[in-house]
Amino acid sequence: CIRDRMYSILPISVANELRHQRPVPASKHENVTLLFSGIVGFNEFCAKHSDAEGAIMIINLLNAVYVKFDDLLKTNTDVYKVLSTTLK
Repeated sequence: CIRDRMYSILPISVANELRHQRPVPASKHENVTLLFSGIVGFNEFCAKHSDAEGAIMIINLLNAVYVKFDDLLKTNTDVYKVLSTTLK
């Protein structure tokens, strides 16, 4: 459900406003870094592993990537969020 996804990736206050079709004011944050990345061959990998067992392989791959980011950022006291999505 789109509403469930919205609440899983957005702050609750933002999701509530969007759910009620109200505008969400922009927020200003100091020292923000955004990382956009892609995994080479990911679409092909997913296409080749589309069964239930393959889904677990995909989850394990993404988990390994995010765990590596966690390991690299352990000394960083700033907050970060990882969002994974697919484009159609």
